[in-house]
Amino acid sequence: MALSTGMLALAQTNTSNAHMMGNSNTATVDQTGLNHLSNLDINGSTNTIDIDQVNRDNDSDVDIVLSDWNTVTVNQDGRDLESKVLITGPGSDNTATVTQTGRFNTSDIMQDGSENKATVTQSDGGYFFFFPVPNKSEIKQLFNSDYNEATVTQSGKAQLSLIDQSGDSNIAEVTQSHGANNSNIDQSGDSNTTTITQSNLFNESTVNQSGDGNTATVNQSLGVNFFSIANRSDINQSGNTNTATVTQQQGFNQSWIVQQGDGATATVLQNGGLHESDIFQNSGSPDMASVTQYGLNQTSDIDQMGVGLHNASVIQSGANHYSMVMQSGSGHSSTVTQSGGGHHSTVTQVGMNNTATVTQSGF
Repeated sequence: MALSTGMLALAQTNTSNAHMMGNSNTATVDQTGLNHLSNLDINGSTNTIDIDQVNRDNDSDVDIVLSDWNTVTVNQDGRDLESKVLITGPGSDNTATVTQTGRFNTSDIMQDGSENKATVTQSDGGYFFFFPVPNKSEIKQLFNSDYNEATVTQSGKAQLSLIDQSGDSNIAEVTQSHGANNSNIDQSGDSNTTTITQSNLFNESTVNQSGDGNTATVNQSLGVNFFSIANRSDINQSGNTNTATVTQQQGFNQSWIVQQGDGATATVLQNGGLHESDIFQNSGSPDMASVTQYGLNQTSDIDQMGVGLHNASVIQSGANHYSMVMQSGSGHSSTVTQSGGGHHSTVTQVGMNNTATVTQSGF
Protein backbone atom coordinates (compact mmCIF):
# COMPACT_ATOMS: atom_id res chain seq x y z
CA MET A 1 0.00 0.00 0.00
CA ALA A 2 1.37 3.36 -1.06
CA LEU A 3 -0.03 6.46 0.56
CA SER A 4 1.09 9.96 -0.26
CA THR A 5 -0.64 12.56 1.85
CA GLY A 6 0.20 16.24 1.98
CA MET A 7 -1.77 18.45 4.36
CA LEU A 8 -1.33 22.18 4.81
CA ALA A 9 -3.37 23.48 7.71
CA LEU A 10 -3.25 27.21 8.35
CA ALA A 11 -6.25 27.39 10.65
CA GLN A 12 -8.06 25.28 13.22
CA THR A 13 -10.20 22.15 12.98
CA ASN A 14 -8.91 20.86 9.63
CA THR A 15 -9.43 17.08 9.44
CA SER A 16 -8.22 14.48 6.95
CA ASN A 17 -8.83 10.74 7.34
CA ALA A 18 -7.45 8.06 5.01
CA HIS A 19 -8.08 4.29 5.15
CA MET A 20 -6.50 2.20 2.37
CA MET A 21 -6.40 -1.60 2.20
CA GLY A 22 -5.53 -2.13 -1.48
CA ASN A 23 -2.24 -1.71 -3.29
CA SER A 24 -0.51 1.25 -4.98
CA ASN A 25 -3.15 3.82 -4.09
CA THR A 26 -2.20 7.51 -4.00
CA ALA A 27 -4.04 10.22 -2.08
CA THR A 28 -3.02 13.88 -1.89
CA VAL A 29 -4.95 16.30 0.31
CA ASP A 30 -4.19 20.04 0.63
CA GLN A 31 -6.36 22.05 3.04
CA THR A 32 -6.03 25.77 3.76
CA GLY A 33 -8.41 27.70 6.00
CA LEU A 34 -10.68 26.37 8.73
CA ASN A 35 -13.28 23.68 9.40
CA HIS A 36 -12.32 21.51 6.38
CA LEU A 37 -12.99 17.79 6.35
CA SER A 38 -11.66 15.18 3.91
CA ASN A 39 -12.45 11.52 4.43
CA LEU A 40 -10.99 8.80 2.15
CA ASP A 41 -11.82 5.08 2.44
CA ILE A 42 -10.32 2.92 -0.33
CA ASN A 43 -10.19 -0.88 -0.62
CA GLY A 44 -9.27 -1.19 -4.31
CA SER A 45 -5.86 -0.84 -5.89
CA THR A 46 -3.99 1.72 -8.02
CA ASN A 47 -6.48 4.49 -7.39
CA THR A 48 -5.44 8.17 -7.54
CA ILE A 49 -7.19 10.87 -5.54
CA ASP A 50 -6.25 14.55 -5.37
CA ILE A 51 -8.25 16.90 -3.13
CA ASP A 52 -7.50 20.61 -2.74
CA GLN A 53 -9.69 22.65 -0.36
CA VAL A 54 -9.22 26.36 0.31
CA ASN A 55 -11.05 28.55 2.84
CA ARG A 56 -14.07 28.07 5.08
CA ASP A 57 -16.29 25.02 5.59
CA ASN A 58 -15.47 22.73 2.66
CA ASP A 59 -16.28 19.03 2.96
CA SER A 60 -15.09 16.20 0.68
CA ASP A 61 -15.86 12.50 1.09
CA VAL A 62 -14.41 9.85 -1.28
CA ASP A 63 -15.27 6.16 -0.88
CA ILE A 64 -13.85 3.58 -3.33
CA VAL A 65 -14.57 -0.08 -2.58
CA LEU A 66 -13.01 -3.00 -4.50
CA SER A 67 -12.61 -0.93 -7.66
CA ASP A 68 -9.25 -0.36 -9.35
CA TRP A 69 -7.52 2.25 -11.52
CA ASN A 70 -9.94 5.05 -10.72
CA THR A 71 -9.08 8.76 -10.72
CA VAL A 72 -10.80 11.31 -8.51
CA THR A 73 -9.89 15.02 -8.45
CA VAL A 74 -11.75 17.50 -6.24
CA ASN A 75 -10.91 21.22 -6.11
CA GLN A 76 -13.01 23.42 -3.82
CA ASP A 77 -12.53 27.15 -3.37
CA GLY A 78 -15.01 29.30 -1.43
CA ARG A 79 -17.14 28.48 1.57
CA ASP A 80 -19.68 25.88 2.68
CA LEU A 81 -18.98 23.64 -0.34
CA GLU A 82 -19.50 19.86 -0.22
CA SER A 83 -18.47 17.08 -2.60
CA LYS A 84 -19.06 13.33 -2.26
CA VAL A 85 -17.69 10.72 -4.67
CA LEU A 86 -18.57 7.03 -4.32
CA ILE A 87 -17.07 4.40 -6.64
CA THR A 88 -17.92 0.81 -5.81
CA GLY A 89 -18.16 -2.68 -7.30
CA PRO A 90 -15.68 -4.65 -9.41
CA GLY A 91 -15.43 -2.02 -12.16
CA SER A 92 -12.37 0.08 -12.98
CA ASP A 93 -10.97 3.11 -14.82
CA ASN A 94 -13.67 5.54 -13.72
CA THR A 95 -12.93 9.27 -13.64
CA ALA A 96 -14.63 11.83 -11.40
CA THR A 97 -13.63 15.50 -11.45
CA VAL A 98 -15.32 18.15 -9.28
CA THR A 99 -14.37 21.83 -9.32
CA GLN A 100 -16.36 24.18 -7.09
CA THR A 101 -15.70 27.91 -6.82
CA GLY A 102 -18.10 30.17 -4.97
CA ARG A 103 -20.50 29.58 -2.12
CA PHE A 104 -23.07 27.00 -0.98
CA ASN A 105 -22.34 24.55 -3.83
CA THR A 106 -22.76 20.80 -3.47
CA SER A 107 -21.90 17.89 -5.76
CA ASP A 108 -22.65 14.17 -5.49
CA ILE A 109 -21.14 11.58 -7.88
CA MET A 110 -21.72 7.82 -7.72
CA GLN A 111 -20.05 5.45 -10.17
CA ASP A 112 -20.41 1.67 -10.40
CA GLY A 113 -19.00 0.22 -13.59
CA SER A 114 -15.98 0.73 -15.81
CA GLU A 115 -14.56 3.68 -17.74
CA ASN A 116 -17.29 6.12 -16.77
CA LYS A 117 -16.46 9.84 -16.70
CA ALA A 118 -18.15 12.51 -14.59
CA THR A 119 -17.18 16.18 -14.52
CA VAL A 120 -18.86 18.88 -12.43
CA THR A 121 -17.94 22.58 -12.40
CA GLN A 122 -19.88 24.90 -10.11
CA SER A 123 -19.33 28.60 -9.49
CA ASP A 124 -21.08 31.67 -8.13
CA GLY A 125 -23.49 29.80 -5.89
CA GLY A 126 -24.91 31.94 -3.13
CA TYR A 127 -27.96 33.95 -2.17
CA PHE A 128 -31.02 33.72 -4.42
CA PHE A 129 -33.66 36.36 -3.69
CA PHE A 130 -32.07 36.88 -0.27
CA PHE A 131 -32.12 33.13 0.54
CA PRO A 132 -28.95 31.00 0.79
CA VAL A 133 -29.70 28.36 -1.87
CA PRO A 134 -26.80 26.24 -3.21
CA ASN A 135 -26.26 24.88 -6.68
CA LYS A 136 -26.70 21.10 -6.71
CA SER A 137 -25.42 18.49 -9.11
CA GLU A 138 -25.99 14.77 -8.76
CA ILE A 139 -24.55 12.21 -11.18
CA LYS A 140 -25.31 8.49 -10.89
CA GLN A 141 -23.52 5.98 -13.10
CA LEU A 142 -24.66 2.76 -11.49
CA PHE A 143 -25.77 -0.85 -12.03
CA ASN A 144 -22.51 -1.85 -13.75
CA SER A 145 -22.93 0.81 -16.41
CA ASP A 146 -19.87 1.33 -18.61
CA TYR A 147 -18.38 4.03 -20.90
CA ASN A 148 -20.81 6.77 -19.88
CA GLU A 149 -19.87 10.46 -19.84
CA ALA A 150 -21.60 13.18 -17.81
CA THR A 151 -20.59 16.84 -17.73
CA VAL A 152 -22.31 19.52 -15.67
CA THR A 153 -21.37 23.21 -15.64
CA GLN A 154 -23.31 25.44 -13.25
CA SER A 155 -22.92 29.17 -12.72
CA GLY A 156 -25.38 31.46 -11.02
CA LYS A 157 -27.54 30.41 -8.11
CA ALA A 158 -30.01 27.71 -7.06
CA GLN A 159 -29.34 25.46 -10.07
CA LEU A 160 -30.32 21.78 -9.98
CA SER A 161 -28.98 19.06 -12.27
CA LEU A 162 -29.76 15.34 -11.93
CA ILE A 163 -28.17 12.77 -14.25
CA ASP A 164 -28.83 9.02 -14.00
CA GLN A 165 -26.94 6.79 -16.44
CA SER A 166 -27.68 3.10 -15.94
CA GLY A 167 -27.09 2.07 -19.55
CA ASP A 168 -23.81 1.99 -21.48
CA SER A 169 -21.99 4.50 -23.71
CA ASN A 170 -24.35 7.38 -22.98
CA ILE A 171 -23.36 11.06 -23.07
CA ALA A 172 -25.05 13.79 -21.02
CA GLU A 173 -24.03 17.45 -20.96
CA VAL A 174 -25.75 20.17 -18.92
CA THR A 175 -24.91 23.89 -18.83
CA GLN A 176 -26.83 26.15 -16.45
CA SER A 177 -26.42 29.88 -15.81
CA HIS A 178 -28.29 32.65 -13.98
CA GLY A 179 -30.67 31.03 -11.46
CA ALA A 180 -33.16 28.34 -10.41
CA ASN A 181 -33.01 26.18 -13.54
CA ASN A 182 -33.85 22.48 -13.27
CA SER A 183 -32.51 19.67 -15.45
CA ASN A 184 -33.22 15.94 -15.13
CA ILE A 185 -31.67 13.34 -17.45
CA ASP A 186 -32.32 9.58 -17.21
CA GLN A 187 -30.44 7.36 -19.66
CA SER A 188 -31.24 3.68 -19.12
CA GLY A 189 -30.69 2.69 -22.75
CA ASP A 190 -27.38 2.59 -24.61
CA SER A 191 -25.50 5.04 -26.85
CA ASN A 192 -27.84 7.98 -26.19
CA THR A 193 -26.79 11.64 -26.22
CA THR A 194 -28.43 14.54 -24.38
CA THR A 195 -27.37 18.19 -24.37
CA ILE A 196 -29.21 20.75 -22.23
CA THR A 197 -28.46 24.48 -22.07
CA GLN A 198 -30.38 26.67 -19.63
CA SER A 199 -30.01 30.35 -18.80
CA ASN A 200 -32.10 33.04 -17.12
CA LEU A 201 -34.63 31.81 -14.55
CA PHE A 202 -36.93 28.90 -13.63
CA ASN A 203 -36.51 26.81 -16.78
CA GLU A 204 -37.19 23.08 -16.51
CA SER A 205 -36.04 20.24 -18.77
CA THR A 206 -36.62 16.49 -18.45
CA VAL A 207 -35.14 13.88 -20.81
CA ASN A 208 -35.80 10.16 -20.49
CA GLN A 209 -33.96 7.87 -22.91
CA SER A 210 -34.78 4.18 -22.43
CA GLY A 211 -34.19 3.24 -26.07
CA ASP A 212 -30.85 3.12 -27.88
CA GLY A 213 -29.03 5.57 -30.10
CA ASN A 214 -31.30 8.55 -29.43
CA THR A 215 -30.30 12.22 -29.46
CA ALA A 216 -32.00 14.97 -27.44
CA THR A 217 -31.04 18.66 -27.51
CA VAL A 218 -32.75 21.30 -25.39
CA ASN A 219 -31.85 24.98 -25.52
CA GLN A 220 -33.62 27.17 -22.99
CA SER A 221 -31.35 30.15 -23.16
CA LEU A 222 -30.75 33.67 -24.38
CA GLY A 223 -31.15 34.30 -28.07
CA VAL A 224 -30.34 37.59 -29.72
CA ASN A 225 -32.27 40.19 -27.70
CA PHE A 226 -34.29 37.46 -25.98
CA PHE A 227 -34.67 36.20 -22.43
CA SER A 228 -35.71 32.74 -21.27
CA ILE A 229 -37.93 32.38 -18.21
CA ALA A 230 -40.10 29.54 -16.87
CA ASN A 231 -40.02 27.36 -19.97
CA ARG A 232 -40.66 23.62 -19.76
CA SER A 233 -39.45 20.83 -22.02
CA ASP A 234 -40.19 17.12 -21.66
CA ILE A 235 -38.64 14.53 -24.01
CA ASN A 236 -39.28 10.79 -23.72
CA GLN A 237 -37.46 8.51 -26.16
CA SER A 238 -38.28 4.81 -25.71
CA GLY A 239 -37.68 3.93 -29.36
CA ASN A 240 -34.33 3.82 -31.13
CA THR A 241 -32.26 6.29 -33.20
CA ASN A 242 -34.70 9.16 -32.70
CA THR A 243 -33.76 12.84 -32.71
CA ALA A 244 -35.51 15.55 -30.70
CA THR A 245 -34.54 19.23 -30.68
CA VAL A 246 -36.27 21.91 -28.59
CA THR A 247 -35.45 25.63 -28.55
CA GLN A 248 -37.39 27.87 -26.17
CA GLN A 249 -36.91 31.63 -26.02
CA GLN A 250 -38.70 34.23 -23.90
CA GLY A 251 -41.11 32.76 -21.37
CA PHE A 252 -43.75 30.30 -20.14
CA ASN A 253 -43.56 27.96 -23.15
CA GLN A 254 -44.19 24.22 -22.91
CA SER A 255 -43.05 21.39 -25.16
CA TRP A 256 -43.71 17.64 -24.93
CA ILE A 257 -42.12 15.11 -27.27
CA VAL A 258 -42.74 11.36 -27.07
CA GLN A 259 -40.88 9.11 -29.52
CA GLN A 260 -41.83 5.45 -29.23
CA GLY A 261 -41.01 4.44 -32.78
CA ASP A 262 -37.64 4.30 -34.52
CA GLY A 263 -35.74 6.85 -36.57
CA ALA A 264 -38.12 9.76 -36.01
CA THR A 265 -37.20 13.45 -35.99
CA ALA A 266 -38.98 16.13 -33.95
CA THR A 267 -38.04 19.82 -33.94
CA VAL A 268 -39.67 22.55 -31.85
CA LEU A 269 -38.91 26.28 -31.87
CA GLN A 270 -40.88 28.46 -29.46
CA ASN A 271 -40.27 32.21 -29.47
CA GLY A 272 -42.62 34.42 -27.52
CA GLY A 273 -44.81 33.35 -24.61
CA LEU A 274 -47.44 30.88 -23.47
CA HIS A 275 -46.94 28.46 -26.38
CA GLU A 276 -47.74 24.73 -26.18
CA SER A 277 -46.43 22.02 -28.46
CA ASP A 278 -47.17 18.29 -28.20
CA ILE A 279 -45.55 15.77 -30.57
CA PHE A 280 -46.26 12.04 -30.36
CA GLN A 281 -44.44 9.68 -32.74
CA ASN A 282 -45.14 5.95 -32.67
CA SER A 283 -44.68 4.54 -36.15
CA GLY A 284 -42.82 1.61 -37.60
CA SER A 285 -40.88 3.84 -40.00
CA PRO A 286 -39.18 7.22 -39.56
CA ASP A 287 -41.49 10.23 -39.15
CA MET A 288 -40.71 13.93 -39.27
CA ALA A 289 -42.47 16.63 -37.24
CA SER A 290 -41.61 20.32 -37.07
CA VAL A 291 -43.30 23.03 -34.99
CA THR A 292 -42.41 26.74 -35.13
CA GLN A 293 -44.28 29.11 -32.84
CA TYR A 294 -43.89 32.90 -32.68
CA GLY A 295 -45.99 35.47 -30.91
CA LEU A 296 -48.34 34.59 -28.08
CA ASN A 297 -50.44 31.64 -26.90
CA GLN A 298 -50.07 29.20 -29.81
CA THR A 299 -51.09 25.54 -29.50
CA SER A 300 -49.92 22.67 -31.71
CA ASP A 301 -50.62 18.94 -31.44
CA ILE A 302 -49.05 16.41 -33.84
CA ASP A 303 -49.75 12.66 -33.60
CA GLN A 304 -47.98 10.28 -36.00
CA MET A 305 -48.88 6.57 -35.88
CA GLY A 306 -49.21 3.52 -38.09
CA VAL A 307 -46.66 2.32 -40.65
CA GLY A 308 -44.99 5.72 -40.72
CA LEU A 309 -43.00 7.84 -43.17
CA HIS A 310 -45.16 10.82 -42.21
CA ASN A 311 -44.18 14.47 -42.50
CA ALA A 312 -45.92 17.25 -40.55
CA SER A 313 -44.99 20.93 -40.40
CA VAL A 314 -46.74 23.62 -38.34
CA ILE A 315 -45.81 27.31 -38.44
CA GLN A 316 -47.72 29.71 -36.17
CA SER A 317 -47.24 33.47 -35.79
CA GLY A 318 -49.44 36.11 -34.26
CA ALA A 319 -51.63 34.98 -31.38
CA ASN A 320 -54.14 32.40 -30.13
CA HIS A 321 -53.90 29.78 -32.92
CA TYR A 322 -54.73 26.10 -32.57
CA SER A 323 -53.52 23.32 -34.85
CA MET A 324 -54.02 19.56 -34.65
CA VAL A 325 -52.49 17.09 -37.10
CA MET A 326 -53.28 13.37 -36.81
CA GLN A 327 -51.55 10.95 -39.19
CA SER A 328 -52.08 7.18 -39.24
CA GLY A 329 -51.28 4.75 -41.99
CA SER A 330 -48.25 5.61 -44.12
CA GLY A 331 -46.67 8.31 -46.24
CA HIS A 332 -48.78 11.33 -45.28
CA SER A 333 -47.70 14.96 -45.61
CA SER A 334 -49.29 17.93 -43.86
CA THR A 335 -48.33 21.63 -43.79
CA VAL A 336 -50.15 24.14 -41.61
CA THR A 337 -49.35 27.88 -41.67
CA GLN A 338 -51.24 30.23 -39.37
CA SER A 339 -50.71 33.99 -39.03
CA GLY A 340 -52.77 36.78 -37.60
CA GLY A 341 -54.95 35.70 -34.71
CA GLY A 342 -57.46 33.17 -33.44
CA HIS A 343 -57.38 30.49 -36.17
CA HIS A 344 -58.31 26.83 -35.70
CA SER A 345 -57.14 23.93 -37.87
CA THR A 346 -57.64 20.16 -37.65
CA VAL A 347 -56.07 17.74 -40.16
CA THR A 348 -56.79 14.00 -40.00
CA GLN A 349 -55.03 11.69 -42.44
CA VAL A 350 -55.65 7.92 -42.70
CA GLY A 351 -54.73 5.44 -45.38
CA MET A 352 -51.70 6.10 -47.59
CA ASN A 353 -49.85 9.01 -49.22
CA ASN A 354 -52.28 11.85 -48.52
CA THR A 355 -51.22 15.52 -48.70
CA ALA A 356 -52.84 18.42 -46.86
CA THR A 357 -51.96 22.13 -46.95
CA VAL A 358 -53.67 24.66 -44.66
CA THR A 359 -53.01 28.41 -44.78
CA GLN A 360 -54.82 30.76 -42.43
CA SER A 361 -54.16 34.50 -42.10
CA GLY A 362 -55.82 37.66 -40.81
CA PHE A 363 -57.87 38.20 -37.70
